[in-house]
Amino acid sequence: MNVPGAAKRLTLALAAMGAVAIAAPWLIARWGLGIDSQRNPSNPFRVYLHCKQDTHIERGVFVPFPVEGFAPVIPDGTVFVKRIVALEGDRVELRRNELLINGTPAARINPVILARAGLPFSRLDDIEVVPPGHAIVLGAAPDSFDSRYFGLVAVARFQGTAVPLW
Repeated sequence: MNVPGAAKRLTLALAAMGAVAIAAPWLIARWGLGIDSQRNPSNPFRVYLHCKQDTHIERGVFVPFPVEGFAPVIPDGTVFVKRIVALEGDRVELRRNELLINGTPAARINPVILARAGLPFSRLDDIEVVPPGHAIVLGAAPDSFDSRYFGLVAVARFQGTAVPLW
């Protein structure tokens, strides 16, 4: 049984599969899809495009980075996505459990979260100015585990940028 155009459709299908097979490593090296599966998300989105090679770092940009030093509560290497709120040279002040960046209130520090993380005080407590090569990152939710608790993040640890999708 000979189906008209079957050979042409098969050729096109094989060509398309070949193109996808060739392009896939290139695409995967540059982009990924991230999903926030937390019960209480720290950002106003659950799905994001991970632009792995984007080095555009400025205030307001979401950045993925691995967190270290809070195991077993948070396993080392867990990737967080937070918004940059302060960069090199920005002034940092803690006043009555409130974080101020350049004199503007940015977030409140929750003593309950400090206690859960085993911290006697915020790791930003002794910081007056964000040093070169570092940033302060925050989640949108008031109970987000972010720089208020784990302190400065080295810009070199950022793994590209994250673009909220949904």
